[in-house]
Amino acid sequence: GNIESIDAEAGTITAKHSTKKDDTKTFKLGEGCKFKQPGKESATLADFKAGDKVMIKYTGEEGQPLVAISVQIPAEKPPKEEKEKKAE
Repeated sequence: GNIESIDAEAGTITAKHSTKKDDTKTFKLGEGCKFKQPGKESATLADFKAGDKVMIKYTGEEGQPLVAISVQIPAEKPPKEEKEKKAE
């Protein structure tokens, strides 16, 4: 999904699901939450901003607090080469 907002003081990230239109969730950053970015050996919450595309792994279920255990920006996949269509 995409980060909607970050509240460093409260220790939360609000993110909107990338495929479910109205699915926005707020995650409490768990103790020892890992932050990952491509090309960085170690990242922190300060390295993320609203609008970043992220993958969040979390625990908890609907109706319970969702606790993030890792937040990462996925590595860019190289674009697939389009196969040339042969005229018959």
